[in-house]
Amino acid sequence: MRRGPRTGAAPAASRALLYNTRLGKDQTARVFPLSNWTETDILAYALLHRIELAPLYFAAPRPIVQRAGAFIVVGDERRMRFQPGDQIQTRTVRFRTLGCWPVTGAVERDATELAAVVDETPAGFLLRA
Repeated sequence: MRRGPRTGAAPAASRALLYNTRLGKDQTARVFPLSNWTETDILAYALLHRIELAPLYFAAPRPIVQRAGAFIVVGDERRMRFQPGDQIQTRTVRFRTLGCWPVTGAVERDATELAAVVDETPAGFLLRA
């Protein structure tokens, strides 16, 4: 991303092209090498390099409440802010991302190993073709 001395970040003036590396005087560049990676890219890389992932990425029976179509895992009932109508049920779910838990919703899936998780991603079938 290009940055000017007075303007700060200028994402509109930045292009994500490797050959566009000429900077003006007093400009700096920030590089985010994973910013264009998809979920499939990251998981395939972990699979290829045998990188161990956190257990929450893999499907397991977990207690959840369903809110607005999302499955929110109930980790500690004493700290959970239940809403009227919330009913705890057990579903086989996993997380596609690990963000601010327990705000991040889980997805109902069956993948218990990394190769199966890759297959569940939108582009995963292309890697196996």
